[in-house]
Amino acid sequence: MTNRFFCDDIDANKAHLSLQESQHCIKVLRLKQGENIKLLDGKGNLYEGIIQEPNPKKSIIKIINKKSYEKRKLNLTVCFSPPKSIDRLEWFVEKAVEIGIEEIFFMKCSRSERKNINMERIEKKAISALKQSGNKYLPRLHELKPLKDILSLLNDHQSQKYLAHLMSGRTSTLKDLMGLEQEHFTIMIGPEGDFTDSELELCLNHNFRGLSLGDSVLRTETAAVHICSFVAIKNELKGPQ
Repeated sequence: MTNRFFCDDIDANKAHLSLQESQHCIKVLRLKQGENIKLLDGKGNLYEGIIQEPNPKKSIIKIINKKSYEKRKLNLTVCFSPPKSIDRLEWFVEKAVEIGIEEIFFMKCSRSERKNINMERIEKKAISALKQSGNKYLPRLHELKPLKDILSLLNDHQSQKYLAHLMSGRTSTLKDLMGLEQEHFTIMIGPEGDFTDSELELCLNHNFRGLSLGDSVLRTETAAVHICSFVAIKNELKGPQ
């Protein structure tokens, strides 16, 4: 299998690998001048290239072919209150990228256990998952922000907005969403201690609707991956991209 690398420094016929990707290419995999590799830019393009200058600090790749892929018909934004465990947080990011997701907002609520995130580390995990899976689009990752700030950022989002929470009389299910022709869903998942009543009311006032994920009590990262899988299935049912 041809090796895949991430590169966002590409012009018409030449690419420059970053220090990290160059070291992996030349020092770890020991690839040589003239060998073929594939490049992903995270923006929907897959490049075929030949190693022109195998430098472990900044390898130069000659581009010989480019193929562009359209975005999925159905987009998903997840607003996610990250768990205390960094392993569980990174697991969610990896699986979300592998399955496919357009955007992730990391959200700080009153009962959130994690107060900060190393975004550089998270971005590296996302890129690694992109290369492993061969997906063509890298999701937009937003730094950890308070819930109220994220709600303000989402005011102009043209999407159907749902809050993963059991609300008597105001709750939809994934089965309800399956029949909708909406092109963009925004799903908000709170901390394991749940949203406070005032946070719930604030979300409802920003046009979010209640969404039940079933009778099981899911961890936050499990709920988020469950939703990613649901949207992936909806995309499959909508036919070829």
